[in-house]
Amino acid sequence: MAERARATWDVVVARLPVGARITGSVIARQPFGVFFAVDEVPGALALAEVTGLPDGGELPVLSAHVTGEVLGHRHDNHQIYVRVTHVD
Repeated sequence: MAERARATWDVVVARLPVGARITGSVIARQPFGVFFAVDEVPGALALAEVTGLPDGGELPVLSAHVTGEVLGHRHDNHQIYVRVTHVD
């Protein structure tokens, strides 16, 4: 997975610029936030930290569908940072 992420990272950043609206399904929960697979770019991984959740929002459950806005890109670990705006 890491090799594939490195190979496609430039495409991910170009297709998901800061401010872009994205959707995806939660694939992992951690105390600091959730990771989700991005629908718009298969293989892309997004992280919504607790501070990036709606006010009063709890961590979405596994497989929940989320909508958010790209806040930035972590080039060192090939992650997209997201503010969640909606949880289905």
